[in-house]
Amino acid sequence: MTEAQVGFLYKIAAAVSRSDNEKTNTVLKSYYLMRCNELTRGFGLPDKHFSSAVRCPKCCIEWKNNTDVKVKSIKLSKRQKQRLNSRKVKENKKAYIRRKNDLLHSNQVEQICTFCNKSTVTNSIKPQKITTISQPTEPNIEENTNIKKVEETAKKQKLSSEAYHKKNKEDNQKGFNVYANALDVFSLQNKNNSLITKEQPKVINNNKKKKDKFAGLCQKAVLASAKLKGKEDKNNKLNLFLKPSL
Repeated sequence: MTEAQVGFLYKIAAAVSRSDNEKTNTVLKSYYLMRCNELTRGFGLPDKHFSSAVRCPKCCIEWKNNTDVKVKSIKLSKRQKQRLNSRKVKENKKAYIRRKNDLLHSNQVEQICTFCNKSTVTNSIKPQKITTISQPTEPNIEENTNIKKVEETAKKQKLSSEAYHKKNKEDNQKGFNVYANALDVFSLQNKNNSLITKEQPKVINNNKKKKDKFAGLCQKAVLASAKLKGKEDKNNKLNLFLKPSL
């Protein structure tokens, strides 16, 4: 019975949307589709027509092109990521695996309905980066020959410019020698550049003072020895007189 009622209400909402008055159409359409949710209590309706990605869950009006959309990245700390990766889950728990993928590789999409102005937040998987593989292209013979010709012409121009500068330099040196006077000044043929060695006078060391000093010492020694000898002679004479007779 409920399936027939839901089908009937959905057909009425589709028929109402074809009329001319847009404002009344949206109100009636929202009413009939909300009645479908009330009858089923949100269970058993096909996701293709009643999911939050297709229409607003509050007023059941489809999302339009002029709907305001805000995208926010789901920011997780390092500790939260480690917990999600380290937690071991059985393969049959698909809901947890889906939630884990939503947290790690998804963005939060906030959509604001144009009819009821209510915002709904859904998680959408981040788009993968498209990687293009560069295929090896065949070498173009004409392009290679043109490149070689350009390189050869550049080398020729460089060599010709170097030869021209070298020739101009040689001509300038032949025409006017700036260092002519400097060469004459520093040449060995110039008499002023010859080195004159002066012999230093020989110094004769005079040791007269030393000789005089030693001569005075010798003289004093001779006088002292003469005095001692005179005293000894006097003592000998007294001994002769004082010597007892035999």
